[in-house]
Amino acid sequence: MGRGDRREIRSRTEVLIAHLLKWEFQPGHRCHGWQASITEQRIWIGNIIASQVLDEAYRDALPVAVRETGLRKPHLPSEPPYTAKQALDGDFARTARFQWTAFCEIKLAAFAC
Repeated sequence: MGRGDRREIRSRTEVLIAHLLKWEFQPGHRCHGWQASITEQRIWIGNIIASQVLDEAYRDALPVAVRETGLRKPHLPSEPPYTAKQALDGDFARTARFQWTAFCEIKLAAFAC
């Protein structure tokens, strides 16, 4: 994770925690703005962390897939071919079969997919 991403995550986490504290300890002053900010910070932080983790995990998983499939690295995507949300979505694995099959036909014509 880059230094800029870490700073942004820290900044947004500070905003999130401040608004959570205000929300909990000043219930009489709760407002839509705090609620919106809490939701926005959670989404942004979750997305950047999930994206970073997926990128790092994909980089580490690629040699394992190469070793275990016998495929050469150039035959596999150099970047994750799906988002973290897709990778974690159980339904996506079933619906992605068509997309993966099409990828295999295009990129891996010489290999069985």
